[in-house]
Amino acid sequence: MLFYQTCFGGELNVKFMEKFGVAGSDLSESAMPVVSASLKSPFLTLYGSDMLSELGVIEGTRVSLFVKFEVYEKMKEIVMKLSVPEKCEWNDLASGELITVNDQFGVQWMVICQ
Repeated sequence: MLFYQTCFGGELNVKFMEKFGVAGSDLSESAMPVVSASLKSPFLTLYGSDMLSELGVIEGTRVSLFVKFEVYEKMKEIVMKLSVPEKCEWNDLASGELITVNDQFGVQWMVICQ
């Protein structure tokens, strides 16, 4: 979520799972599972969690996210931050055109400006 905060800005709130009461646990906060996280920016709210079912992440359960912008320059700024640079070919888009980019975690973002 820290990466997305650098892309979108906004306020990040993260709730970590307690250290399970294990004596002498040396888990740092960054290594503890995230129960819930929210990132609220002026134009977007993202939610996330490390709490998975007992099956964990299953191939095919990946998501694509759709974001609609009203300001072209803001859209371009965000796309350039989200995308893996060597995999993003930026072209000026006409209003209403859709661009898809993958971020460094493999999440596909579909972005449009109208």
